[in-house]
Amino acid sequence: MGRRGRETPGSRLAGPSNVRAAVVIHKATVRKRVRDVRDILNRDWDPIGGCPDDEYDSYAGHLTGMVHGRATDEELLKYLEWAEVEHMGLGPPFDRVRAERVIAAIRNLGPVDASN
Repeated sequence: MGRRGRETPGSRLAGPSNVRAAVVIHKATVRKRVRDVRDILNRDWDPIGGCPDDEYDSYAGHLTGMVHGRATDEELLKYLEWAEVEHMGLGPPFDRVRAERVIAAIRNLGPVDASN
């Protein structure tokens, strides 16, 4: 569930049942992946513009969990749209092309290596 009890896009994907079924991954590996996703969000997404480096940390963590939970690109797009339009209150129009570039960059990071 999102803020004030509302469900956010992808919130079911990162839920406890998926956590139990997931491969155990070293915490340092996950932290690095979240930092990598945060860097992509800061560089390629940044809908607010010129924010501190940690501004999108919660989104980076959630996106990392969604990708690990095998979310589709459409689910990731819906989450980014929700974050930008509803959660941040920036309103439409949502830049789908920019979001698709962000998702492609996140996907290009490859799978999280569970061997660390």
